[in-house]
Amino acid sequence: MRESEDLERLHDDQANRVLGARQRSWLGQPIEEGRPTSGNANHADVRDLLAALDLVDQSVEIPPNERDKIKSIETNEGTVGEGSRVRLVAFLSKGRPHANSGESVNCNLKTEANNDIHISLTEIKNGSEFEGIVVEMIPQDRPANWTPNNITTLRGKVLLIEGGLFYDNLHFVNGDESNPVPGGQPKRFSLWEIHPVTSVKVCKKATVSQCDPDRASDWTAF
Repeated sequence: MRESEDLERLHDDQANRVLGARQRSWLGQPIEEGRPTSGNANHADVRDLLAALDLVDQSVEIPPNERDKIKSIETNEGTVGEGSRVRLVAFLSKGRPHANSGESVNCNLKTEANNDIHISLTEIKNGSEFEGIVVEMIPQDRPANWTPNNITTLRGKVLLIEGGLFYDNLHFVNGDESNPVPGGQPKRFSLWEIHPVTSVKVCKKATVSQCDPDRASDWTAF
């Protein structure tokens, strides 16, 4: 069997295991007119968003007419899809934030200042990257303090991330630590990203239960 077919089969098996094991409900809360569609601190059910795996292919280019299928997905928090503004309460995973090494979208430039910053987030402090999702800070108009080293100092703190929902179709899900996907695939249980990140806030309190996304006084801008 061809390597690509092996990866597709591994991906499908892994996605099923991840869904069965996690039942996640925290991927992203849709925002309308600058506010979430619900005051509930929980987010759109990731099982609904992972339905995108049945709508489009993975690790391939997706034609525009196919990509339209993932721009309007019904979730328990309302309609959300690629391009929606969402927010997420999470922690840094064990993985270290880092700049990508050169992508066509950034003219294949190699310096940190010219590349997206890749960040892995999880529901718990220092969770495994395999149990997280990816958010990325693009280089265009990025605040000067948004650097991998500075982001690392946020480890263990409750974060509120806001930005655009993006489906990274050029990769496979890689969410099973006991059976990782080969070929340098990013560790994560979903291909959905917040990309670009437009806002990062840090809770002034110690635990998620104390941090209300709707209460501005709980948060300070990073």
